[in-house]
Amino acid sequence: MILTDIQQVWSEDAMIDRFNLTEESLKIPMLHSKYYEIYMIEKSLLNKETEKLKNFVLAKTYWYSGKMGREDLQKFGWKQFEPLLLKGDIPVVVDADQEVIDKRTKIMEQQDKVEFVKSILQSINQRTFILKNALENIRFVSGG
Repeated sequence: MILTDIQQVWSEDAMIDRFNLTEESLKIPMLHSKYYEIYMIEKSLLNKETEKLKNFVLAKTYWYSGKMGREDLQKFGWKQFEPLLLKGDIPVVVDADQEVIDKRTKIMEQQDKVEFVKSILQSINQRTFILKNALENIRFVSGG
């Protein structure tokens, strides 16, 4: 699921029908379940991408150091890197590698999704208080 999809769905689910607060309070557990499931899926994807990046950075480190085996070179579709770099230069070059940057960007986007869904869950958890305040306001306005 992409971030804009989650935002679109939440913009619909976030609406509270002020004329039917009872129904709105009954929707809270369903909303929590829905967004917790999304949260767990997105968090799992984040964890997988983070682990993939670690392995990819290690592969790039071996590649730039000239220590990558023929089998791994074929697996990635790379040719042996030349010229060999100094050991101290390799981390800098790996960090600047466009494929590594792309994978890190993908992880940052995934982190944004996880944080957004986490904030939705916090909002859903606060919904009980919002509905309670709305009911109290209705009672106050109606003189009850």
